[in-house]
Amino acid sequence: MTVKKIHACPNDCVLFRNEYEHLETCPKCGASKYKCLKNNSSANGIKRPPVKVLRYLPIVERFKCLFANAHDAKLMRWHMEGRNVDGMLRHPVTLHSGELLIESSQNLVDQGERIYDAYSQAYFTLRAMIFCTISDFPGYGNLSGYTIKGAKACPICEDATIDLHLNNCKKNVYMGHRTFLPPTHHYRRRKKSFDGTIETRVARLPLTGEKVRHCLDFMHIEKNVCESIVGTLLNIPGKTKDGIKARLDIQEMGVRVELAPQQSGKRAYLPPACYTLSRKEKISFCQCLSSVKVPSGYSSNPKNIVSMKDLKSVGMKLHDCHVIMQHLLPVAIRGILPKHVRLVIMKLCFFFNSICSKVIDPMTLDILQADIIVTLCEFEIYFTQSLFDIMVHLVVHLVREIKICGPLYVRKMYPFERFLCILKAYVRNRSLPEAIIVKGYSVEETIEFCMEYLASANPVGNPRSRHEGRLDGQGTLGYKMITPSIEILDKAHLFVLQHMTEVNPYLQEHIVIIRQMHPSKSGKWVTSEHNRSFVKWFKN
Repeated sequence: MTVKKIHACPNDCVLFRNEYEHLETCPKCGASKYKCLKNNSSANGIKRPPVKVLRYLPIVERFKCLFANAHDAKLMRWHMEGRNVDGMLRHPVTLHSGELLIESSQNLVDQGERIYDAYSQAYFTLRAMIFCTISDFPGYGNLSGYTIKGAKACPICEDATIDLHLNNCKKNVYMGHRTFLPPTHHYRRRKKSFDGTIETRVARLPLTGEKVRHCLDFMHIEKNVCESIVGTLLNIPGKTKDGIKARLDIQEMGVRVELAPQQSGKRAYLPPACYTLSRKEKISFCQCLSSVKVPSGYSSNPKNIVSMKDLKSVGMKLHDCHVIMQHLLPVAIRGILPKHVRLVIMKLCFFFNSICSKVIDPMTLDILQADIIVTLCEFEIYFTQSLFDIMVHLVVHLVREIKICGPLYVRKMYPFERFLCILKAYVRNRSLPEAIIVKGYSVEETIEFCMEYLASANPVGNPRSRHEGRLDGQGTLGYKMITPSIEILDKAHLFVLQHMTEVNPYLQEHIVIIRQMHPSKSGKWVTSEHNRSFVKWFKN
């Protein structure tokens, strides 16, 4: 498979291709595309190396390789032939969005590419277009050209973004989620619980246009929200959103005066808030996380991301935050927070879990949007303003992303983040990391393509996955015949019967019969006799 090398301007102005291919200097900044050598090599007829090179992997050749394999070609047709059509959101093809998408290549859209399909054993015309882009938030700004910092940092709200500058924390926060509520909602009239004003503004509808859609990166949004909440609950230095500066900002706004810092000489005392945990509660929280046992490959060991000595989280990766936010955090906060604070955190966790489902009912999206707006408003009531950075605000737009671009699981960056580790492993010469990565990837890509045609043969020198054959019943140590005793079989049979709803009336009936026959026996004896004789009684 080919790799095209395209020279680029040292200042990233243009690519030297098409009408600029034969130029030696940038038409915009005048910089030379070649390196300046010590000796006058250009005068001696020696070609100088370029300053910057872009390596492009043609997408059409990769499509041809995918359709050349019958198994991959069948998977490429799943969205039209194998998908369950029941009105649920399972794939972006189920969407009926009115926004236009820009083609990745004018040739693929207008003329298409003739490709052989190994599954149907026929040629067809392939057409393709750019569906959306996905990157972290700084990459979002670089790719879209939108400024993601300052007062108007939200790329969805744009100039209608409602921001507040905190003088002590020295940052902009994005609250104003009451503007997304219905005009008659009672939260709009609650002044003391929010910023001391009645909210009459209505959030503007997002702008639309004929352009490439840049999707919000849910993975990094969830990670930042998780770190902010966990850091605030455990009061982790550098990660907590509650401190002397945050309390001074509350004091300046004139709301929640009971949380204002109290000066005592040179020291300041911060009154406990509703989310403040005592040392005993922090120990309970950390012990709950560190004692969780998860299956192999589910996540990293939770014990390694919790420090019981310092009572804080350490080294949480992206997927760790995903697992904690959606599964572990609702369990860890049970019984250690006031009910209203605990419920609002759980509501946010359940929201993240709902929008990450592989099958989403379109009828529930409006309900999820209404719930997350109320949840964010409740966060404004209970937490300090410094919690509401741009990442927390972007949560309100995630449901809209699902309506336009489909389920989140097809746009998550977890596979790409993991693949970066593989690409970095290709680097042997640190002076040219990009070139080494492209070369290693193209070599492995070619090897994998050839191995598809040799799948029936036994590979030499390639390790086999430890999971290979597990679904077919093959174990790592081979087959092993086990002959259980009659007692073990009866116990296993009883265990299955006890967990069947249809058998439950018979279980109760058998216990009543034993108690009637032996009224003087204790409850422990009745239970033991019930377990011993139920299977035989049930068979008869």
